[in-house]
Amino acid sequence: MSNPVTAAIQDRWFAAVANNGWSDVAALIRQGASCAWTTVREQSALHLAIEHGHEPLATFLMGVHLAQGVELDLENRQGHTPLGVAIDKHASAVVQRLLESGAAATRSVRFIGKAPANAWLAAAHVGATPILRVLSTHAPEIIDTALGDG
Repeated sequence: MSNPVTAAIQDRWFAAVANNGWSDVAALIRQGASCAWTTVREQSALHLAIEHGHEPLATFLMGVHLAQGVELDLENRQGHTPLGVAIDKHASAVVQRLLESGAAATRSVRFIGKAPANAWLAAAHVGATPILRVLSTHAPEIIDTALGDG
């Protein structure tokens, strides 16, 4: 049985992230909110921040993930990682920060409504040229894999 206090904090945590409520997010972290928590759709706070276009909050949450020892490549129920969501949303700054923080570009990612692919193919499929530039700089090894040379 789940702890009702924790459940209440979780509900407030996800609402604060979805609404870009910085002060609430900070207060909830002090109260013990965890980046390992997920919604009923298995969305992490990082997934939600990226999905809602809250790029500065997403960057902040990446640091919290690392500080709490939570991996950046968590998959939601549909198999989407935060990197896959960022690619789908054309959020090149978030993609760059995820890669710099240790997200796996070589791992197969699902992106919204598409079959699994590596990050390069996913970005190419959605026409995200700025993301292709980020990937070629931060993860050049995936280009060979995407082209079948790796």
